[in-house]
Amino acid sequence: MTTENTEKQENENCLAGIKCPKCGHTEDFDIAIYTWVRVTDDGTEETGAAVEWDDKSPIHCRACSHAGTVKEFTTGEEA
Repeated sequence: MTTENTEKQENENCLAGIKCPKCGHTEDFDIAIYTWVRVTDDGTEETGAAVEWDDKSPIHCRACSHAGTVKEFTTGEEA
């Protein structure tokens, strides 16, 4: 029996070059990000700052639950 792979094969935007090394998933991931928020005694407020991550950021595959760093999930095939 052949299993058809319906995964999108190449990302061309925010996830260009990102693929789960365990299952090959490319669609969506949970990534620990860096951003700025304004913090006061009453709580936090978004500032509209850019969302960023780097090679050391933790990443989690939503398909198979494999976890690692962004560097470990990077294929080197960035657009």
